[in-house]
Amino acid sequence: GGLWIQYTGAGVGLDRIEACVDVNRNTDCDAGEPRSSAEVWVGLEFNWTVHPGWTLLVGQDAIVTFTLALGGRPFAGARLVVLDLEPESFTIFTDERGQAALHVVSPNAPGFRNVYVCLDTEGDESCGLILLPGTNLTWVTQATISTNAYAVPGTARLVGEEHAQFFNVYGVTPDGGWSGSLAAAPVRLVVTGANAHVQSILTNFSGYVEFRYRGELGGTDLITACVDLNRNDACDADEPVAGPFVHHWVTGVRLAVTGPAVDSDPATRWLPGESSPAFQVTATLEPALDPEVAAPRLFVEFVDETASARGSGGEQALRWFSGVPLDVSVLNGGPGDRLRVRVWLDSDGGGWFSPDADDLLLEREITLTQ
Repeated sequence: GGLWIQYTGAGVGLDRIEACVDVNRNTDCDAGEPRSSAEVWVGLEFNWTVHPGWTLLVGQDAIVTFTLALGGRPFAGARLVVLDLEPESFTIFTDERGQAALHVVSPNAPGFRNVYVCLDTEGDESCGLILLPGTNLTWVTQATISTNAYAVPGTARLVGEEHAQFFNVYGVTPDGGWSGSLAAAPVRLVVTGANAHVQSILTNFSGYVEFRYRGELGGTDLITACVDLNRNDACDADEPVAGPFVHHWVTGVRLAVTGPAVDSDPATRWLPGESSPAFQVTATLEPALDPEVAAPRLFVEFVDETASARGSGGEQALRWFSGVPLDVSVLNGGPGDRLRVRVWLDSDGGGWFSPDADDLLLEREITLTQ
């Protein structure tokens, strides 16, 4: 019993479509015949934005901006009817840019306010065309903060580079539920350790904040972030906190190479291809790491020249630990043959060797001996 009507509008503006059931089949809509009508705006474009976001802290007002265009041009003087925000509906008008701004005042306690806006097509302050069909602005007094789900402990960078840490802030309702990303929330970032630093940043529309800082000194930093709900430029005991997260700033690496294949002692015998290690390499990051916190990882890579070697497990490049000896087997070569060892910092903390993302700390040529 349904009917679809499709047509192409030749001009921009408001079309009124009327349909009736032509009971007596006289090709006319008579007074007693059932009928219905609909309005179609041809060439109408509409969008809206909210600042700072849909979830806010109590005390923050919101600005909802509507933009209308008709036939690709600003629709100035359009009357918009706002429902539900006040005891009675009221109207706002678009300006010469086709924009109208709605100021929504924060309540004094956690809660929400419903935004319902339509276009007045009759000029009588009635709702003709629904533009924003009842969307809630939410206000909260509590929040939670978290970092990237893929963040790993013990990240590291070379001194002089930049480290980025990301955080997301969400509103929390009085019953402990999640109410969405919290926009314009004040986040306090505190770095203690080698590169002490303090900074306050507001979250964006999506409740997201990116913290970047440059390490000028080698050593270990602890990064903590809190939602500064009372805006007193401090992380108070009752405010949500993320961290601390460990980050190391590295100045370099020391490499020790020991064992029968490199000690020039004829009494210590070795043969290529043996399962027992021909020598060991120990790469130690500088400055010295705090043993009580998560340590960054290294990659040790073996580059074949006239000799070839592999680390534990037969890998040419493997992730390893600072200050821990690594057993190395010589596959091919003898006294006088050479190979190279490279030590990389796992700078992105991803655990996968990537010359494009990781920092080369040291490269050394090794000559095999008797």
